[in-house]
Amino acid sequence: TQLMAEEHKVEVDMPGFEQKMQEFKDITRKKKGSTSTKDMVLKAQECDKLIKGLKLTATDDSLKYNWDSKGEGSEHDAKILAIYDGKDFIEKCSSSTEVCGLVLDKTCCYAEQGGQTFDTAEIKSASGVEFSVDDAQKYA
Repeated sequence: TQLMAEEHKVEVDMPGFEQKMQEFKDITRKKKGSTSTKDMVLKAQECDKLIKGLKLTATDDSLKYNWDSKGEGSEHDAKILAIYDGKDFIEKCSSSTEVCGLVLDKTCCYAEQGGQTFDTAEIKSASGVEFSVDDAQKYA
C-alpha cells in the first residue's frame, strides 16, 4: 500500500492504516462466527516438524487464481497431509473437536497476507464429512 501510494506521490498514515486493517480483521473474524480462543498459529517448531519430520513441501496454492468475477470457483480434489490441534499434529479429529487445522497438498484458498484477509471455504470428503474453513494461513 505504501509503495503504491509513493509511486503516485500520496502520503500514507501507516499507523492509522495498520490500526484500521487490524479493526477490519477483527470484525471479519467475528463475522465468520469463530468463537475459538485456541491458538492455531504454527510456530517455528511446528513448521520444522512439517518440513523435516513429515517431509512435506509447501501447499500448492496456484488454484486460488482460478475463479470467476463473482468470486466463485470450481471444486477441487485435495489431500489432507496433516491435522493440527493447536498443540500437536494428530491422526484424526471428530465433530467433538472444537477447532483444528488442516495442512493440504493443494488449496484454492487465498491465505491472509499482504493486507488481504483470508478466504473461507468448505471441505467435503467423498464420504460426506464436511469441514468449515474459517481461516486460511500460509506458513513457511
